[in-house]
Amino acid sequence: MPENYRVSRFIDFNKGEVFCDPMTLFNAQGGSEWSLKQKIDFFQCRVEVWQLSPAVEMLKQVEASKQLSAAWSHAAYGIVFIVTSYFEMVGKILNPNSNRWRTSDTDFNYGFCDAYPTLPLAQAEPEETQDYKDETIPHVAKVRDMMRNGMYHLGFTKKNFEIHNSPTSPHDFEVQPVTNYPSKPFGFADLYLMNPHQVTRTLVEHFGKFIDELRLPANAARQQEFLDF
Repeated sequence: MPENYRVSRFIDFNKGEVFCDPMTLFNAQGGSEWSLKQKIDFFQCRVEVWQLSPAVEMLKQVEASKQLSAAWSHAAYGIVFIVTSYFEMVGKILNPNSNRWRTSDTDFNYGFCDAYPTLPLAQAEPEETQDYKDETIPHVAKVRDMMRNGMYHLGFTKKNFEIHNSPTSPHDFEVQPVTNYPSKPFGFADLYLMNPHQVTRTLVEHFGKFIDELRLPANAARQQEFLDF
């Protein structure tokens, strides 16, 4: 896959070149109280340089590795572990009712649906009741449980959640319903697929858009959630 990432004021994701790292920016902004702009700058710099950049660099190695005996040929789950935290992080800013406690599930849902507004499995059921609760977006809830909870609590994704590298896959995430399973409680026999090659690229692009929107004066409520966060 070609290197087709964006370039920000802090990093060129294509070249892997950091223009300004978080600690340099921290020291440059001084010890007086920071403005909203400075706080957003620092947030952007940390996420891009310390979170998204390592995922991108790992992905470059995975895509360049051609030998099954090479460690990089089996490192995609490391990328999954890094990017799973992204959705809840941005969701805490997007969710107007986010709290320090007990809103992590809904926060994740907000972030996931903002990153994938047109993804079929992220559409509300029914459409007119989108409230980012598990009941209205059950597939997102299952992705969260099998991907995030699996990686964080078990060290691996849960059963029926698989990562792949299929160039024919139309989506970063996809659900393949299983109808002939002998026992199908709560639909967990369905197979959920994730393509970390596409997901990593999507999140790099989404974060640039997310930061641009966060800076807009019209998004004062979102800015307050950011400050609280």
